[in-house]
Amino acid sequence: MTALTEYVGQFAAGVCGNIRDMVGCEMVPDESTLCQAKFSPDRGMAVMIHFTGAIQGEYAVSMTEETAARMIGAWSDGMGADDLKSMRGDFGGFLKEALNTSVGQAIPGLEKDFDALTFLPPVVIYGELEYPEVPAGKITLKGEVGDVDCFFVLNMMGLELGERLQAVIQALGESAREASAAKRSVASMLESFPSGLVTVDRHGRIRPGFGRKTPETVGLDKDTQVPGMHVVEMLGFDPARVSDMDKWLEVVYDKWGLLPFKDMVGLSPISEALNCRGVVVRPEWIPLLSDDGKLDGLMLIVEDVTENRRVESEMKKLSRLHEENMELMSQIVNLEPDEIQDFVYDSSGLLKEAENIVETANRDRKFIDTLYRAVHTLKGNSGQFQFKGLQNLALEIENDIAKLRDQEEWETGDGEEEEFQKIRKGIEEAEGYVRRLEELRGKLGQRDEKLDEKVVRNAPAVMAQISDIESVAASVWGVHEAGRNLGWNPATLSMLAAAAASAAALKEVDVARLGRTLQSVIGKTATRLGKKASFSLVGSGAIDVEVLRVLHRCLVHLVNNSLDHGLEKPQERVAAGKLETGIVTLEYKRIKDRLELVFSDDGRGIDLEAVRNKAVEKGLIDKSKAALARDEEVLDFMFLAGFTTREKVGEFSGRGVGLDMVKDALSSLGGTIHVKTVSGKGSSFVIRMPLSAAVPSTRFIYSEVDA
Repeated sequence: MTALTEYVGQFAAGVCGNIRDMVGCEMVPDESTLCQAKFSPDRGMAVMIHFTGAIQGEYAVSMTEETAARMIGAWSDGMGADDLKSMRGDFGGFLKEALNTSVGQAIPGLEKDFDALTFLPPVVIYGELEYPEVPAGKITLKGEVGDVDCFFVLNMMGLELGERLQAVIQALGESAREASAAKRSVASMLESFPSGLVTVDRHGRIRPGFGRKTPETVGLDKDTQVPGMHVVEMLGFDPARVSDMDKWLEVVYDKWGLLPFKDMVGLSPISEALNCRGVVVRPEWIPLLSDDGKLDGLMLIVEDVTENRRVESEMKKLSRLHEENMELMSQIVNLEPDEIQDFVYDSSGLLKEAENIVETANRDRKFIDTLYRAVHTLKGNSGQFQFKGLQNLALEIENDIAKLRDQEEWETGDGEEEEFQKIRKGIEEAEGYVRRLEELRGKLGQRDEKLDEKVVRNAPAVMAQISDIESVAASVWGVHEAGRNLGWNPATLSMLAAAAASAAALKEVDVARLGRTLQSVIGKTATRLGKKASFSLVGSGAIDVEVLRVLHRCLVHLVNNSLDHGLEKPQERVAAGKLETGIVTLEYKRIKDRLELVFSDDGRGIDLEAVRNKAVEKGLIDKSKAALARDEEVLDFMFLAGFTTREKVGEFSGRGVGLDMVKDALSSLGGTIHVKTVSGKGSSFVIRMPLSAAVPSTRFIYSEVDA
């Protein structure tokens, strides 16, 4: 019995006992199925708990949804896939609890062997996921309700690939000493040794007698006679290393017996590397001693590790993919569906925008600034929702763009084109991350819902393109206008106007949806900054869904700005006579023909003098005019690209990107933004835009006066 099968056997016994105790269902391990195999849960549904530490892997059970339903007594003949899908919350919750309990019982034995481990919350997965080649212990539980596969999965990708080679090296050293003492013939050993093997004199030359596999190992023709070649030439390294190699050999011979050999090997100018023949060679040195204990030469064992390194690289990629999937699953189960949907939509839009910018032929300062803003916004959004993999990708792209952005003079050339290729590749990787997020979101089980939520979710509905909705509204209004010109009955015209407005309203959502998302963002950001903040949405009403998504991006920047610059730490607020929890509000108002949103905080306010001084420092205004400028004029400098009062770059600010993006985004909607501030009291950002742009249904209004 292997360790894997032993661990899964202990785990399976716990699963049987817990299922019996919880629902009275008898399950029995089928000992004939106990084996070690590739981890592949293929019964359509899996419940998993991931662990990490000195080792990493999963405890998992896999079964059909029908078996899960039978297990909790919810199955009846004639049920179909939709019936089972509607019950996922019930049997998924039961299985999570059963798995939690079973893993809790198995933890002491596992941690006894591998020290303390970290366990993630259980997740339920429907359908199939792509797993790397990892070993698992497996056993099938039998019962009247159906079969259940139990797995103990061990991800061994982090283990050292060279352990077997090191054992061979040690064994070879012992064999060499035995051969010298017993005066054995080494001819058979040289013929059969599986890797490259030569002996080197103190001048770096290969001595007669070498392992048959040596030429092929280093990328030479198999019939090449290597004796007499310099070791650097034989290995296929740069000839410039010959001089350094000769100096190293002098040190080894001169210092033999004075310094540990392993320390001298660490000074060798040749080590594992890709040679000029496309082979990754790994050299290993062993000293050869004469009968009187003096150094008589060096044995060099050479291994071709090209394939090992390729496999290692691929396994690292798979391991990273696996870890990212686990991160994504952990985040998905902790977020609201609307939050994930909005995040995917916004991220996809930002990446498409960045991709379009990179592909354009116009490359100037404005091009660089626009690309930088898109990626910076993606980084900020990813950080808000703790999608660290995407945040790191965006940070790498942002740093690549910053290299171009910070140049004194900028012209497109070969060097810049290489940078653009790197940026393009980073965008593609980020797009792949977002696609995986969307795929996993569809495969993971939904959170528990209240009855009224299920009613709303299960209401009959169809999906329509936004452009189709706009087309219908415009067509109905076109009929209205034609009828008005022909003198149609006012009642008919009123009905047509109402129909056009109703069609346009299909594009609208309640602004409360924006409030829910911002509340989550503010809570997460405040916690990471060591601050406390509450959020309130004042007012209610409809807003165009596309406008809402633009506003969401803008408001996330304002949240970062407010929490990072504006709100004080709890102890500072108390010292200033305030509540330790900062108050952040978003007010929604419709005033005649415009929509107004006011984002406010009760923090320290904006340091007008710091803004004024920075504007002078950046040459935006001379010192004398700055002293006379009105506060409103000074605050407008904050909306210029690259403007920041921060001296150091932080996670949420310091690069001078944010408020300029907000202003440009709102301008594209016909909107404006202004800021008001009172020292020690807080700041307000006032957003105004045409009501007809923000609430499409208001475009279609009819009165008899028009007729």
